[in-house]
Amino acid sequence: MPRAIAQARTADLPDLIRCWNQIMVYDTMSRQEMSRALFCSERHTALVARVDSHTVGLVGCIVPEAGGPTGHITMLCAADEPVATDLLAHAEDLLLGEGVSRVVASEYGGSPLAPGTDPRYAPIRAGFERAGYRHIRDLEDMELCLTDYEPTPHQQRAIEKAAAYGVEVRPWSPELVRRLTRFAGVARASGHLPAGWFWEGWEQGPNMVVALRGEEAVGYARYDPAPRGFYGRYHRRNAGAFGPTGVLADHRGHGVGTWMLAHACLAVKRAGCEWLWAGWTNTPFYIPNEWAVCRRYAVWQKDLGG
Repeated sequence: MPRAIAQARTADLPDLIRCWNQIMVYDTMSRQEMSRALFCSERHTALVARVDSHTVGLVGCIVPEAGGPTGHITMLCAADEPVATDLLAHAEDLLLGEGVSRVVASEYGGSPLAPGTDPRYAPIRAGFERAGYRHIRDLEDMELCLTDYEPTPHQQRAIEKAAAYGVEVRPWSPELVRRLTRFAGVARASGHLPAGWFWEGWEQGPNMVVALRGEEAVGYARYDPAPRGFYGRYHRRNAGAFGPTGVLADHRGHGVGTWMLAHACLAVKRAGCEWLWAGWTNTPFYIPNEWAVCRRYAVWQKDLGG
């Protein structure tokens, strides 16, 4: 029976949630999470696949800001390999129409963030391969047990180094918003942080720390001691979430990020959490801070040409 591909609508949410949660067993979503993942951005489009009015998959894609060459597949759910391949082809056609020449899957960090491509979803992995995507890297989620946490010697040295560089790490306060706005402008203009990093409300407190050097904000980290959900990606209870975080490129290598991380770890521990989780991490940054990998995702890329 032929498949019908159409743009997803808010009225489709019940069917989409049922389909997603039946297939994506490691990444179940609530209605609120699904709505945010699908409909939070005008640049994000979700397509749904149906067979005889039965939903069998969906794909989300987002066009780049300012007409850049790289579009993103933000999510892919499919009952089998042919459904995955068909959905990807339709998403590529949509992105080609927006001038995109390259597609990256499972690496977009903006508001439509949804689970990446866990290798355990064999039909989805096979769909990417059949559609001509190359596996270019892996992303990793990491965790830290906070039960006995205190800043490590590595972190203490980083704090001293950052302080000697003239940096001060402070918890968020309303008077810092102006400096954070300038920070975002510098980062966007320079490309020092990934596309989609500045999702809506990123600058709002209170659960964040800011790294200041003089009057300039040079780094930022957000944490949440009571997250409403991790899109099903994290399995431990009584856990907080860390991220996003970033330091302007000109100020890296001075211990700034490590100081912000240590500050957040202590804040989440004081809030009563036993674990801290971070998604899609820069693993080499976390390993010296004694975090451990708890899940992996594949990142796929395809050049569309034309």
